[in-house]
Amino acid sequence: MAELFDRPEWEEQVGGPRPDLNLAAGTPLEALLKDGVGERLRPLFQTSIERGVYHVASGGSEIEVAVDRGAIETAQRQAPVHEVELELKRGDPAELFRLARSLAATVPLRLAVKTKAERGYELAGDAAPGAEKAGRVDLDGKLSCQQAFRAVGQSCLRQIIVNEPGVCAGDAQSLHQMRIGLRRLRAAIVAFEKIAADSEQDRIRDELKWITNELGPARDLDVFEADILQPMSATHGEDARLAEARRAFTNARAKAYGAAAQSVPLRPLSQCAARRRRVDRGGALDARP
Repeated sequence: MAELFDRPEWEEQVGGPRPDLNLAAGTPLEALLKDGVGERLRPLFQTSIERGVYHVASGGSEIEVAVDRGAIETAQRQAPVHEVELELKRGDPAELFRLARSLAATVPLRLAVKTKAERGYELAGDAAPGAEKAGRVDLDGKLSCQQAFRAVGQSCLRQIIVNEPGVCAGDAQSLHQMRIGLRRLRAAIVAFEKIAADSEQDRIRDELKWITNELGPARDLDVFEADILQPMSATHGEDARLAEARRAFTNARAKAYGAAAQSVPLRPLSQCAARRRRVDRGGALDARP
């Protein structure tokens, strides 16, 4: 699933703090800069990053390990950046993931799929991290079965990973969407069983089922609140017995979400984005007059 972290890049040297939009010629960005759009661009946020780069030889492959530390900043807000990015320079992609697993076993890391740009736009829009539903998966007759399974699997993995911070924060919709992603991935493995079959298949399916079950009690309590407690509060809000039930529910929910957060692996704030291409580093522009 390396393509989950594989994003196209077009890099050019610029001579100052402002982008040279003429360098967009020949890239997909060129079509978006017509009709004077480039002149209306304004900065929304900037990233200030200190980067240390290390080169690792592993199993005949060459991997670049970049350690980023800094912040994403808007005029009013900022968010810290603590990331480890892995880029396969030469060799087998399996070696990249082997190194990522080795690092994760040594220091607290959390897999992340959002780029600095995605985080920057969220920050500029004053958007709190929230639940993310599955994106559209486009499959056509030109795809092989392997390519179709890869596309579906990437969508499922993103839905699972991107909702992890919300689950740890006790957000009901994030937990719901993570469980949907887990069920979708389990269903995809069954649907593409002949394609996905290998020595790890049973273990992966068991792990996915275990995590889904660990999230179940918290989801059951959220449904209980929406279907039972909220309607009863509207009609029996002054009932002392309802208030007592609400307190018991709050305690039970806190315990269930604590267990759910503990079941999600690699929880700490450090992030490891194992990828075959680096994400873009720098400011972003918005086409607003």
